Amino acid sequence: MKNSCQLNLKISPGAKHNDLGVLEDGTLKVRVKAPPVDGKANQELIRFLSKKLKVPGSSIAITHGFTSKNKVISIDGLTIEEICIRLGI
Repeated sequence: MKNSCQLNLKISPGAKHNDLGVLEDGTLKVRVKAPPVDGKANQELIRFLSKKLKVPGSSIAITHGFTSKNKVISIDGLTIEEICIRLGI
């Protein structure tokens, strides 16, 4: 079985386009187009990350902060090094 890891994220819903960057403290900042209504931003976040990381959406789970802008996600099947390479960070 491959590794899994957790990432701290700061989410900005309702953006003009999906994008990601890294804050000074190392937190990954993800902007998503979807509004923070009825879990749409969370769904968009998982779709966006699964596409960028080239993993199925089922490999990504929000473990903390489901209704917060600050989230912790778990990604199965990738190491932190693989994630950084795939995200270009």
